[in-house]
Amino acid sequence: MDKLFIQNLAIQCRLGVHPHEQRRAQTIWIDVELQLKLGRAGATDRLADAVDYATIVRTIRTLCRAKPHNLMEALAERLARRLLSLRPIRRVTLRVKKRALPGLEHAGVEVTRYRRSAA
Repeated sequence: MDKLFIQNLAIQCRLGVHPHEQRRAQTIWIDVELQLKLGRAGATDRLADAVDYATIVRTIRTLCRAKPHNLMEALAERLARRLLSLRPIRRVTLRVKKRALPGLEHAGVEVTRYRRSAA
C-alpha cells in the first residue's frame, strides 16, 4: 500500500493538564502517515485523483485549534479518527509531540488507526 506523509507540522495548540497550558497556546508538532492507493494520481498527474495534503493540514490545524485538550493521547485519537473519515484513507499513523520538560527535545505519543471495513 502507498503512503502520503507530513512531518513536523508546527501548530499552536492549547494542550496539557496544567492551567498555564490550557490558557496559552504552545507549539506542538504533528507527524502523519496516511496509507492509501496513489496509483491513479501517479498515472493521471491530476490533483482531483489525489488526496490534497493541504486539505489534510487544514483539517489537522482546525481540530487542534478548536478546543483545548488535556492529553496528547486524546488529541492524537481525535485527529486519527477525523483523518480516517476522509476517503480513500485506509490507515493513519499519527504522532503528536511537544516540549514537555526541561532537558527534553520532545515528549509524544503515536497512534495507528485503521478504517473499519464494511461487514
